[in-house]
Amino acid sequence: MSQLEVTQQVQERNVRVFFFSHPDGLSRLNPLILLEGEKIWKGAIKQRIANNPMYYIFFNNSAYMKLWKDSKNNLLVDIDNHNGHLFFDREPQIWRIDILLNELKLDDDSITYNNVMLKFSVPIFRITKELNEWMSVPIASIIHKLFF
Repeated sequence: MSQLEVTQQVQERNVRVFFFSHPDGLSRLNPLILLEGEKIWKGAIKQRIANNPMYYIFFNNSAYMKLWKDSKNNLLVDIDNHNGHLFFDREPQIWRIDILLNELKLDDDSITYNNVMLKFSVPIFRITKELNEWMSVPIASIIHKLFF
């Protein structure tokens, strides 16, 4: 096997996914705007002391998906609704997620970036598409931020 073939092999990493109810007051959030071409996604980040941040993507007016990684590198997911308005007194982070589109390969249960494939224990992207058919790219950008 040549050196070129070795460097192009995809390394597969298994990631367990846990869906659960994680009540959240949606406090201490920092605003996040994800730009996907002409599409604008609203999100937020909750920085946690000594833990990985939680990322939120808002969709369908009052729903959100929250994603974060635990200390064992599992992907934790909460899907919920919120009532009322969210106000932020901080400058938003802005991510141009359309730049990643050429570098990420998505399947129902995996994401590949730079010859590393994350294989999820549940088909996270199929579930995401059922919630909102356009939400896969913003969710992939958050997973990219968490794991790569």
